[in-house]
Amino acid sequence: MFQVIVLDLDMILNTNIVELWNHFEKFPETQVIGIGLEQNPYFQEVMKNLISDWEGYGYNGGILLFDLSQLRLMMWNDIWLSITVHLLQIKGYLITGEQSMPK
Repeated sequence: MFQVIVLDLDMILNTNIVELWNHFEKFPETQVIGIGLEQNPYFQEVMKNLISDWEGYGYNGGILLFDLSQLRLMMWNDIWLSITVHLLQIKGYLITGEQSMPK
């Protein structure tokens, strides 16, 4: 089993990383990725400026948990590439509120 945690360079952990690592044990059999919801209060504002009818939430890519063994088995590379190409054909672009800064 190959698992990895990916952290943004500016991430500060207030506890032992083992506590984060233990989240892999909570993954259901079909889960291969762990990612947190966006908690930046400006995210909704940024997204509504980009998409006027935005409703929903985003994800924070600053902390990611990957089960690489399972991702390889499900051929994740083919899946995400296919979906990305499809969305680009429909939308012509992809948007993100990533790295937004407060006013």
